Amino acid sequence: MARVQLLVDLRRLHHQFHVMEGQAKKEGGGVAKKKFKIPPQVLDFLHDGVVAQSDMEFELKLGQLIDTKSWVKYDLSIPAGRNKIIETNPIGTRFSSQVPNTAFKNLNATLNEWVRDPSNSKYGQLTYTRTLEMDMAYRDENQEKIRVTYSLRGNDQPRAIQKQKLRPKIIYFSGEAELDIRMSAAHEYKVELPEDISAWRADSARVKNRMSYRFDLFQVDITEVCGYKDMTPDQVESLVAHKDFRKGLREGAPVSAFSYSKQEWQKGVVKQIRGKDIRIELEETGQTKTLRRDSPFLEHKEHTILPEVTYEVEVELLPDVLRPAEKRKEVIQQWMEIMFRLRKIAQRPSRHHHHQYYKQKHRHQGERRSAPPHHMQHHVQQPGEKRKHPSVGGKGKDEANDQQPPEKKHHNGSS
Repeated sequence: MARVQLLVDLRRLHHQFHVMEGQAKKEGGGVAKKKFKIPPQVLDFLHDGVVAQSDMEFELKLGQLIDTKSWVKYDLSIPAGRNKIIETNPIGTRFSSQVPNTAFKNLNATLNEWVRDPSNSKYGQLTYTRTLEMDMAYRDENQEKIRVTYSLRGNDQPRAIQKQKLRPKIIYFSGEAELDIRMSAAHEYKVELPEDISAWRADSARVKNRMSYRFDLFQVDITEVCGYKDMTPDQVESLVAHKDFRKGLREGAPVSAFSYSKQEWQKGVVKQIRGKDIRIELEETGQTKTLRRDSPFLEHKEHTILPEVTYEVEVELLPDVLRPAEKRKEVIQQWMEIMFRLRKIAQRPSRHHHHQYYKQKHRHQGERRSAPPHHMQHHVQQPGEKRKHPSVGGKGKDEANDQQPPEKKHHNGSS
C-alpha cells in the first residue's frame, strides 16, 4: 500500500513541474519561452530508487552526451526550446560528466554569494566545506571494483566502498543548452580494508579538490579533479605513501608544483608558510609561486605523473529526504529546480566558447590513448582576448585564485 501511495504522490507532481524551467531561467534573466513538465519516466525512476534501498543516493550531474566517433555533442535533433529524455545511452555514445573551467568559475562565484547571503539562493540554510581527497580505483582478489578514499589533509582514516547503480540512468537534453543533466541513483556498500592492500590492484587515481554547499535538502558539489590513469604499481605505491605529506610541510621542505601552462611538475623549496598559503621557490628558475596547502597542484618532491585536470558539478539529495510523504513534493521540486538554475549559471559565457571547448576536449579524449592528457584543457582563446589560465587551484601565475566564501558566524566549513 505504501508503494502505491508513493507512486501516486510522485505522479501527482507531473502537472506541477511546468514552471520549473521558467524558474531556473530567472537566474540568468528573461522569461521562459517553453514550460517544462517532468515526465512519467523520471517519476518512475525515483519511485524505483526509493523502494529499492533505504539508503539509496540520488544525484543530478552536469555534463554532455558525446558521440564517441566524432567526439562532439550527440545530435538528438531536438527543436530549440524543447527537452528530451532518454533512459539509455544510444549506441556509440557516452556521458562525459565534465564542465569547462569557465562554468566552474561561474558556479563558484555564485555559490559563494549564496553563502554570504543565503536568501539569494531560496533553498534554506547554507553551509560550506572544502575537502581534498584521493580516490584510488582498486580491484580485489575477485576482480570486483572497489573505491578507496584517502584524506590528503592527514586527518581521516581511509574508507572503501562498492557502488551498485540503479538502472537505467536518466539523461536530460535541451535543444538550447550545451550542457546535459544526468539523473542517477546508486547504493554504496562499505567494504572492509585488508591489512595488506597490496593484494589489490590499482592503476588510476583521482585527486579531488571539492567545494561543497549544503542546503536543507541537498548538497551541491563543485570539484576540480586531477586524474591519473595507466599508472604503474610503483606510481600507485608512491601516491599512497605520500598522501599525508602536506600535514608535515615546513619551511625548507622540498616539494613539486604543477605548472599548468608548461604541463610539468617543477621542483622547488618551501620558502614561506603564511596561513594556508605556501610560497615556493622553484629550483630551475629561482622564481616563486604561491599555492594553497590543499591545492592538488602541490605534491611531494618525487611526484612526476602528469594529471588530467577536469571539473565536475553535481547535486545530491541528502539521505532519506524523499521518504516523508508530506515533504516529497517540495524536495523533488527544489532538487530539479536548482540544477536547471545551476546549468543556466554555468552557461553564462558565450555558446561559441562552450561549443569550441567541448569539440576540442572530446576529440582529445578520443586520442587520449596515444596523446598526453594535458591537451584536453587548453583555454579556447577568443579574437582579441588575452591568454587566461585555469580558474582554480592556487595563486601562482599558472593557477588563478579560487574564490572562497568569507568567514561568517554560521559558516561551519573550512576554506
